[in-house]
Amino acid sequence: MTRVKFQFVTLTLVLLLTACGVQATAIPTDTPTSTPLPTATITFTPTASPSPTSTLTPIPSDTPIPLPASLIGTISISNGSVKPFSSTVELRMAESFDLVAGEKTNSKGEYKIEDIQPGKYELWVLITAKSAMLSGCNDVRPQDEAWKIGVNFEDGKGLTMENAYLSKALFLVDGLQSAGLKAKGYYAVLSNFEILSGVENKFDVTLYCD
Repeated sequence: MTRVKFQFVTLTLVLLLTACGVQATAIPTDTPTSTPLPTATITFTPTASPSPTSTLTPIPSDTPIPLPASLIGTISISNGSVKPFSSTVELRMAESFDLVAGEKTNSKGEYKIEDIQPGKYELWVLITAKSAMLSGCNDVRPQDEAWKIGVNFEDGKGLTMENAYLSKALFLVDGLQSAGLKAKGYYAVLSNFEILSGVENKFDVTLYCD
């Protein structure tokens, strides 16, 4: 009976408090809260990639490197029979008349010029160093029409004549003596004579004693 009364009194009290505008608040119980676990963040650090290195590779050239060459041959003279001829063989620049190389022949008329840069030159073959006709010849001429007769003067100048014999050059120089020009030698001259790179070029020359 006493328990029923207590419950009644309690209910009555709650109703009175509610009627008076008082809000009953439930006392929170000590409910344990869960603490969030720390999260681990994995960060990937990129490794430095080696920068590409450029290597210069030379591009092969289609143009061969010019190599020194040599020139050999025999100088002969023919008056019905071919004989060795003592001479001097020279390579000169066509435009400047500069002497590039030169060698005397031996007793057999053989010559050899070494260490020549490949290219085109004028080939000068000495006929005589005297302003006179060769002994035993009425005239001297080169072996074909591709050749000229040339004169080398003491002052380093030179001239060439097409379709000429030695006699024509002697006559011309005789008329130039009054101008103070003196010839050092009379030559057979071949223009556009090519020396090939890195090889032994062979070239024989025959002069004709008419």
